[in-house]
Amino acid sequence: MPEKKEKNYGVISNTLWVLKLNFKYLPGHTITRILGSIFMYSNAIINSFFIAKIIDSAVLYINKQSDITNLNNTFLMYGCYYIFRIAINAAKNYAQNLTGFKIDNEISQMMLIEKINSLSTSSLENPEIQNKITRYSDNKGRINNMSNTFFAIVGAIGGILIASIALVQNFPFLALLIVLGTIPGMFNHRHFVNSIWKLEKDTTNINRRSNGMLTKILTPNSFKEVKATNAYVYVKKYFLNYINFYYVGRVNTYKKWTFFEVLSSTINGSIIILGIYTLINAAVSGQISI
Repeated sequence: MPEKKEKNYGVISNTLWVLKLNFKYLPGHTITRILGSIFMYSNAIINSFFIAKIIDSAVLYINKQSDITNLNNTFLMYGCYYIFRIAINAAKNYAQNLTGFKIDNEISQMMLIEKINSLSTSSLENPEIQNKITRYSDNKGRINNMSNTFFAIVGAIGGILIASIALVQNFPFLALLIVLGTIPGMFNHRHFVNSIWKLEKDTTNINRRSNGMLTKILTPNSFKEVKATNAYVYVKKYFLNYINFYYVGRVNTYKKWTFFEVLSSTINGSIIILGIYTLINAAVSGQISI
């Protein structure tokens, strides 16, 4: 009988699963986090807009081309925006903290025990099932971290799109560069998250055995047996060998990840510098106002 091929769940499918999980159990909090993240990453653009308006209004007032009412109204709008920004940020943080607690301490645990309860006793004795339980138990605490990463990416993309919309009328090429500049970082993140997951999957069996060894030390009854047979050094060595092997694998991946992250950040930084240079030249030449 041909062996059933295991599905390969990548970063995108896992991210969509986490998003679906958030919407299923905490829809209101999820929407708040998405909107709050977009607003947070757009804040610098909106803030710059108001500062520019205040400077324009002040210059017009000083040159007697406008009265004080225009300047006061601009300050008033900025003040309202500032209060709104504080409220949005507080709502986002509240939703994020509550969601994190709910997912880490209730939802992830209930999903595991409900799945185990649905399996037969013979299925639970299957080594591959035990491997999956081990991988899930070791990584369920990262579900909320993955949620945070997703919302940060959504917020960054939202902020970039808002910046691009603001620039596209006068500087379409610059707007396109800003959008394209985010692509290397996104592919970089996807590739190395997959690499970490593959490392964890490939070391599941030895992870189970090493944790089993560690349990013999942590459990009083088993520890008596370890002491009686003078097996402590062997158990300790077995556990440390796995940890060191896993650590080296992670270090190698993180080194490559960091290098390409610096490279993609350099590309983004270069685009930002080009954008600032373009805007300053446009302002000096009178093509745009401050």
